[in-house]
Amino acid sequence: MDAALLAARRLAENERRHQEEVRAASDKTTALEEDLERRQGEQGVLEDTAERTAAAWSAKVHELFGEMLSPDQLAAGLGQLRELREHNEKRRQAERQVNTMKDDQRRFTEASGALGARFGIGESDPLDTFRRLRELAEQAQADKSQHEKLGTKLEDGEKRRTELEAKLEDIDRKVAELGAVFPETVDTSTIDALRVAVGKGLDIIAKRERVAELERQILDDLSLRKVEEARQLLADETATTLEAKAKSLDTDLNLAEERMSTATVARANAERDLGSVTGGAEIADLVERRATLQIQIEEAVLDYLELDFGLRLAEDAIRRYRDRHRSDMMASTERAFAELTNGAYQKLLTQPDGGAEILLAVDASGTAKQIGDMSKGTRFQLYLALRAAAYEQMVAQGVQLPFFCDDVFETFDEDRTRAACRLMERIGRSGQAIYLTHHRHVVEIAKEVCDVQPYVHEL
Repeated sequence: MDAALLAARRLAENERRHQEEVRAASDKTTALEEDLERRQGEQGVLEDTAERTAAAWSAKVHELFGEMLSPDQLAAGLGQLRELREHNEKRRQAERQVNTMKDDQRRFTEASGALGARFGIGESDPLDTFRRLRELAEQAQADKSQHEKLGTKLEDGEKRRTELEAKLEDIDRKVAELGAVFPETVDTSTIDALRVAVGKGLDIIAKRERVAELERQILDDLSLRKVEEARQLLADETATTLEAKAKSLDTDLNLAEERMSTATVARANAERDLGSVTGGAEIADLVERRATLQIQIEEAVLDYLELDFGLRLAEDAIRRYRDRHRSDMMASTERAFAELTNGAYQKLLTQPDGGAEILLAVDASGTAKQIGDMSKGTRFQLYLALRAAAYEQMVAQGVQLPFFCDDVFETFDEDRTRAACRLMERIGRSGQAIYLTHHRHVVEIAKEVCDVQPYVHEL
């Protein structure tokens, strides 16, 4: 039953759809018939119009050309006339373009000629003139770019210069503040001068501390309270006399040691003999001999101690004397070496090496160099500085002898020779400086740099 109902519903639905399709097809057929009727009416109108137009065309051709030209012939030539008109239009367009190009060429020639005359280009061909103008334009563009770059660099340089000037002003202010600490006689106007002043100040402080330490040692060793007393005690002494006294004390000390050894042996023998003696008289005699030997031993010990203490004091005095004079010698050598090297080496040091000492030179960068690490010319400068310092010490002690140099400037360049000539002039102010050379340019340099002209002797 349900299947039958379902089948009936399907059939009814199919029937309904079929009826709708039939109605739609009928409506479409009606519309197409109406459109066909309308188009047929329009076709009739157009056919009538075409007939009238053809009649009018034939009448017009006959009116214009009569029997000379039929409408069919004229219709056949219309295509050629149309092509001819198109060709004529193209000709006119090409003519206009040619005229425009000629006008452009004329104006180009006039403009390039004017620009060429303005920039001094004498080319007869406008294209050559244009090529030269284009090269000038490219060069001008490159120059403009370079100008802009240089302008930017100039601005950056001005800014950098302003910053550096501000830094220099700050440095100058700090240099002035630091230089105010030093006495007015000390040059602190520049950083290099301030560095030299600080280095000399540190050396002076170290030397003062060393002097104070040595003064304390001297006062302790001599059991004195004031340095003036020690100076008064050693006023008449020299290194030679102190060394002689030290040798004498050393000899006396050896003799005292021998006497003490002899007395000790005698005492031991006496004690042995005393142990073997039984008689009263012999005992008394040995006791007396023993007492005598003890007294002799005591005297020998006292003499030994006195001589030992004296020797130690003499050796210490000699050492202090040498240190003091070596310190003065080192300072003099430093000054002379700095003068000879034009400030390249400002300081000299000594470094212990076993039982000896090694001399070191400190350059401007703070690097210490041994003599073997220096160039030949610098070594000769150091040797000359040592000789000049020794001569200065001799002059300070009242000994004035001629200062001889035999062509030691041979390995020097002109700057070193100038410095050495100035040193010789300074030596000549306190003595007689004699320099032997076979190089004429050394004589000329000496005449140039010395305030007091040297005496030249031709041998």
